[in-house]
Amino acid sequence: MEGSPDAVDASLVGRESAPRRVRVDPEAVRRFAAALGDPRGEEPGWVPPTFPIVFALLQDPVPGLSLDLRRVLHGEQSFTYARPLRRGEELEVRTRVAGVRQRQGSQGVLRFVDLETIGREPGGDEVFRALSTLVLRPLPAAGGEAR
Repeated sequence: MEGSPDAVDASLVGRESAPRRVRVDPEAVRRFAAALGDPRGEEPGWVPPTFPIVFALLQDPVPGLSLDLRRVLHGEQSFTYARPLRRGEELEVRTRVAGVRQRQGSQGVLRFVDLETIGREPGGDEVFRALSTLVLRPLPAAGGEAR
């Protein structure tokens, strides 16, 4: 059942990835801003407010959480900050499963997985919190019916 939406349930809530040390790499910030078409990427010190998504994507997996990417829709994303990110700084980042719920859809059961990624200074103070909601949808069976 690994990778199946059936393998994702409320027993995963609270599980978290191992901590990972990340750096707000100035070149990565510049490329990220360029990909967004934002000229502020050339400004020293400025970091796009959505940049922590890079850390979430690089994060070690949450134990037990296996997602079949064919079924994943990115449902929602938000970021909150205690202060702006600083180019060149290092942070410790972890991702945890904050919630799992389900809802009956027209094609079958949809599962909603809330992932929370938190970045902290080396001293432990929180810098940012990113919340993502992933929607695991049923895939159509061979005959076209959702499973």
